[in-house]
Amino acid sequence: MGSWFDHIRDHHNARDQLNICFVQYENMLKDLRGEVVKLCHFLGKDLTDEAIDHVVETSTFKTMKTNPKANYKDLVETNHYKKKIMRKGIAGDWKDFFTVAQNEHFDNVFEEKMSNLPLTCIWEIKE
Repeated sequence: MGSWFDHIRDHHNARDQLNICFVQYENMLKDLRGEVVKLCHFLGKDLTDEAIDHVVETSTFKTMKTNPKANYKDLVETNHYKKKIMRKGIAGDWKDFFTVAQNEHFDNVFEEKMSNLPLTCIWEIKE
């Protein structure tokens, strides 16, 4: 199955040979409409402004969090998923879960595994 790092690296390396579109959650937070338009272009879909507006509205965190089809509320019945799958819908929430030591460890592993890729990761959005 591989790690998240393997997954991203393999897909990044194959980006010119396969139909791969990278979408980052943080970019969706900053410009959801722009990301929807980017996906439409990638998929070869020419949507009206009204259709794009509908996709944007149904893709907001607030809407998806209340939609059982998106938040898995009605689909997941195992003890494994007793916690909510969708938390706050913000960038940077990892700080509420990682200790300083865990964050330092992640930074070191991330640098080791991903330093040779020209990817930009957004860890938080400052308003």
